[in-house]
Amino acid sequence: MGPHKHWLGPNNSFLQHTAGSNPLPRRFAQLCLWHSLLPTVHHVDSILLSGRFDLVCYGTINSQWRFGAVGSAAVQLAKHFGARVTGVCSTANLELVRSIGADKAIDYTKDDFTKSGETYDVIIDTVGTAPYARSAASLSSGGRLQLVYAPLADLLLAPWQTMTSDKKVVAGPAEERTEYLHQLAELAASGTFVPVIDRSYPLEQIVDAHRYVDQGHKKGSVLVMVGA
Repeated sequence: MGPHKHWLGPNNSFLQHTAGSNPLPRRFAQLCLWHSLLPTVHHVDSILLSGRFDLVCYGTINSQWRFGAVGSAAVQLAKHFGARVTGVCSTANLELVRSIGADKAIDYTKDDFTKSGETYDVIIDTVGTAPYARSAASLSSGGRLQLVYAPLADLLLAPWQTMTSDKKVVAGPAEERTEYLHQLAELAASGTFVPVIDRSYPLEQIVDAHRYVDQGHKKGSVLVMVGA
């Protein structure tokens, strides 16, 4: 039996495209993903405390990388809290990014958001390819660069870049709090936040699941089902 494939549809519904398989129940998928997405709540929550609402999420759902779960969650959470969101993704994922709430979607294979002349209050880099050196000119004065994923050199430079500029670079592990889990649960229960799930594999196919993820083409999350 092959993997079950799912993706988030325009109406926040999971659509099935594997013949003969049943769509994964949304509530169960949310339960599986809530804990892994807690750091995203911290990132977005800390941004909102700054009172800024123009945000670009780089690598929202990026076919070259494997961090679509965080980016797609960040878009939905930021929109819920009132941000004007621009998502940066591959050509194939433009409509998907718009369907989860992005006001604007930029195709990184055609346009470089850092060369558009636009500035943002917040830039969230989920794939490690929009560091401060590249993104600084696209940040407004007092803006924030959130490095969800970054190489060690960028993590070490973040405090210095914050101290020597009018911008803030936030990097490193995010704090997990019980209230974030409750907040995510409430948003999921209301249908405001819906995790994007690419595929689900039974436990006996966990090797295949890792192989698929390692290809770097997943959209959102890949689940391994215990007892499925």
